[in-house]
Amino acid sequence: MTLCGIPNRFRRGEHHRRRGSFGGLGGGGRREFITLLGSAAAAWPLAARAQPPTTIARVGWLSASLNNPVQALGHEVLVSALRRLGFTEGENLVLEHRPADQGMAKAFAGADELVAAKADVLIADGPELALQAATAARPVVPVVMLANNYNPFERGYVKNLAQPGGNVTGVFYRQQELAAKQLELLVEAFPERKRVAVLWDSISEDTFHATEHAASSMSLSLDSFKLDNSPYDFEAAFQNMSLGGPKALLVLSSPLFTPHRAQIAELAIRFQLPAMFIFRTYVEAGGLMSYGVDVALMYQRAASYVAKILRGAQPADLPVDQADKFHFSESQSSKGARHYSSDIDPASCRRGDRIRHFLLHCICRLLAQTRPTDISALTTAFGCKSGPDMLTSSSSVRDPFETSKLYASAPTLGRRPLSQHQRAV
Repeated sequence: MTLCGIPNRFRRGEHHRRRGSFGGLGGGGRREFITLLGSAAAAWPLAARAQPPTTIARVGWLSASLNNPVQALGHEVLVSALRRLGFTEGENLVLEHRPADQGMAKAFAGADELVAAKADVLIADGPELALQAATAARPVVPVVMLANNYNPFERGYVKNLAQPGGNVTGVFYRQQELAAKQLELLVEAFPERKRVAVLWDSISEDTFHATEHAASSMSLSLDSFKLDNSPYDFEAAFQNMSLGGPKALLVLSSPLFTPHRAQIAELAIRFQLPAMFIFRTYVEAGGLMSYGVDVALMYQRAASYVAKILRGAQPADLPVDQADKFHFSESQSSKGARHYSSDIDPASCRRGDRIRHFLLHCICRLLAQTRPTDISALTTAFGCKSGPDMLTSSSSVRDPFETSKLYASAPTLGRRPLSQHQRAV
């Protein structure tokens, strides 16, 4: 028989105490007893370390379907970023998703399900409906927003950047300002096309109104093409555009547009409308160009908020972050570029606008099938320069709302080399 793993023969009182003995143990027994105690002491911390974490963090995520390419990237980035921050899915993290792009009833029901499953924090990603559902769920849990297509300050979800107050914090995409910059870049690239169609839906209504204001300040004619009743009939929308006579197209952000990005890009080419999009995924699907937030960076920042809240921080004490890094992408397909090459104003190159230089160079490169001699001849004919100072095909630019000043300050490409972050892909 043993007691606590120590043989009975070592227990006090089993043997008479002898001079020089330890608890009645002889020299050999004493050594064996000490060895047993040392082995047990060494084993205890190892056993403690082998125990699984006692707390499982639960994160609920409301967004468009994970089949949407933006959310597919978001899932990958969130899981990776949270792992680096100490929360590993399948070990001490449960990340549950519910769709917020299938109507109000389903979005609110999804938020309630996540809270009922004991979510510690909710991520409200995309249009306002996701945040409406997250903040309406009971009991109240902290919310990290990725606010796109609405202004959370104007809507009262947060007080200000430094002190959001309440139960919501996160990232603001600044989509209303960004739409105005997209319109500006589109017109800068095609200065003769003063009549622009805007494709939008109820989700992007605030952004559309910001675009209207920007068009007015630029003396542009804007044609509104709002889509209702999803699934949308994009073919019919472009047929209507062809009747109205717009010469360029701005496609606003909507999670109901993105799954049909290849069709939208193809229709823009077919109807000869140079188009500006918000996400690079449109360009990858055949669109001409895009200008928008660094999506991966937004999800990394959201993950940082989530980790801080899981460790005890309060949303009211975490300042709201704003998008400050943006990507300009252009088509790598000759199909997407050759339709518009003759519409670029050659004189615009001599005004020192890097975006115009960049687009012209890309179009020339595509038309020349990447042969350096032909590229040189074509860019010379257009009055452009070609060389290491040319913007890369997918450029990152910080603070896009100052880029017009940047362009205007550089009369030639060679005079002012681009900084490292402007060259970054």
